[in-house]
Amino acid sequence: IESVPQNHASTSRPNRASIKPGDWDDSNIFPILAVKLRILQAAQNAYSAGSPDVLATLRFYDVDQLKIDDFNHVNQIFDFTVVSQERGSFLNGEKLPPYLVVSFDRGFGISAEFRCFRIEVSDVVAFEDETAI
Repeated sequence: IESVPQNHASTSRPNRASIKPGDWDDSNIFPILAVKLRILQAAQNAYSAGSPDVLATLRFYDVDQLKIDDFNHVNQIFDFTVVSQERGSFLNGEKLPPYLVVSFDRGFGISAEFRCFRIEVSDVVAFEDETAI
């Protein structure tokens, strides 16, 4: 999935799972969703006149229950939230790691919701070129 962004830009790229039969090993890959977000300078906490917008790349690991609505040629995201969701316990009573439920709230175009186990900020750079996304 990819868009040609404008203004409040976002692009996303899912990576399908690759799980091999047999014994578990670290080469198994669960679904990963990478999202690039253009964060406007006015939305940044340390805003100062003349500072550039930034392009942040987020990677969501072990994505499950992905729901995307109204993906468009312009996808403006107003906000996104991350909420922890309990998963229960192991047989020994120890709690399972929680899901992270992620919601992208639409400004225009896309809205999305999914759950994952881990989120990584993989890159943040000054945004200077519309064609760089």
